[in-house]
Amino acid sequence: MALLSQADDVADALEECLFIHSMLDAPPIDGMPGEVRDALRLLCNTTTAAIQDWVRAIEIARHVGGAGDAGEGESFLQTLWRMLRAERLCDEQARQARRAIVRTLHASPAAYALASDLAATLEKASDALLAAGYSLRSLVFSRNGDAA
Repeated sequence: MALLSQADDVADALEECLFIHSMLDAPPIDGMPGEVRDALRLLCNTTTAAIQDWVRAIEIARHVGGAGDAGEGESFLQTLWRMLRAERLCDEQARQARRAIVRTLHASPAAYALASDLAATLEKASDALLAAGYSLRSLVFSRNGDAA
């Protein structure tokens, strides 16, 4: 059940990101300064890559320990490792985004708050992805009789 709950946390965070983003592109804000937009885009791209690895990990997990080749286990672990690295990178990118937000949006409280919320929520999605990855690893290892 933890795995499903964590996957739902990812989906909830992404849904909130979409809502916040829609507010940033609507009056009275109508967009972000380039520095903030670029920092948020970088964070979004890293989160997206982690989501793609999550999907890969689920697909690989279906075959690990089964009739597939031994390389699937290694591929599974490498995919989870990329998710871990992405989460750590998201932590740093969220900090960079906050720096850009403070530098450029200090005079616009609404834009400042929304951009900060977007960065924090994207980072929250990456945290939930990592937790889901750990749960998936435990599930696969327990299914195959290995220690997680």
